[in-house]
Amino acid sequence: GIFTDNSNSDITDQVTWDSSNTDILSISNASDSHGLASTLNQGNVKVTASIGGIQGSTDFTVTQAALTSIEVSPTRTSIAKGLTQKFTAIGIFTDNSKKDITDQVTWNSSSAIVSVSNLDDNKGLGKTNSVGNTTITATLGKVSGNTWFTVVPAVLTSIQINPVNPSLAKGLTQKFTATGIYSDNSNKDITSAVTWFSSDSSIATISNAQKNQGNAYGAATGATDIKATFGKVSSPVSTLSVTAAKLVEIQITPAAASKAKGLTERFKATGIFTDNSNSDITNQVTWNSSNSDILTVSNTNAKRGLGSTLKQGTVKVTASMGGIEDSVDFTVTQATLTSIEVSPTRASIAKGMTQKFTATGIFTD
Repeated sequence: GIFTDNSNSDITDQVTWDSSNTDILSISNASDSHGLASTLNQGNVKVTASIGGIQGSTDFTVTQAALTSIEVSPTRTSIAKGLTQKFTAIGIFTDNSKKDITDQVTWNSSSAIVSVSNLDDNKGLGKTNSVGNTTITATLGKVSGNTWFTVVPAVLTSIQINPVNPSLAKGLTQKFTATGIYSDNSNKDITSAVTWFSSDSSIATISNAQKNQGNAYGAATGATDIKATFGKVSSPVSTLSVTAAKLVEIQITPAAASKAKGLTERFKATGIFTDNSNSDITNQVTWNSSNSDILTVSNTNAKRGLGSTLKQGTVKVTASMGGIEDSVDFTVTQATLTSIEVSPTRASIAKGMTQKFTATGIFTD
């Protein structure tokens, strides 16, 4: 208030306050807040103070709400190395309104542990580079907000097992390996760390025993699904097909035998299979003699495996089937005497005379 004696005095609490547009600005006449104006909407108003028929006024402009603070989320979170984190910036304005300003702020990390993108299509996307702690800051003008962020060691994200969909013969084993793929795209052999499963252990079992992890044994013909798990992470299945037992060995009997020239020898072949079973396969193998002038071995159905001795010497007798073979040494000795014929037979002569007898030896040949 300016008075007639040119003195002045604060009469804020005595005047009556008025706004020309209370939708834009309201001004209080309450005893504890006399003259306190509240901005409501953008625009221009005239503020008037009056007392005893005297008034004064001023123009007042309400501008758009101004940014006062920024909230960055997520707050105090942590993720594994190699993963990405989308950060969001929420602006708090003078009118207490909130607005997503993620794409308007400038993003920054206090260290190379995390790099945050300022590219238009990836604004606020954080990429974890190493393990540790960093501060993520969003800035717009002179206002900024931040959050504390922790990068922990890479975590397992997937498991790959090998081989994929193999087959093996009954009685054999198949070694499976597990490779762990981590959040930072690194990989590691985790064969001994995972737990192995077979969907049908009557067809194939798979070991979790120390030093034997991942060893599958074909117990019966059929198919079973093999998988590996670690925590909550599981591998895709690998279907293991177990086929019929395969021949792995042939045993010939007799071994290292000998016969006199002219005699025969019956050879027998026994097949040993992947499941440790055995079977007479004499009539299925192919027989061979290393010298057919000394010994021949028949491959005809009725006489398969029958050896015929022709002259003295040593040969190697071989039985083969499907790439598997066995051989034994066989010696043909000189023909041996089998019988004697005496002649003449039933002879008769007069008393006092002589008779010449002849003995003829019959040999094995």
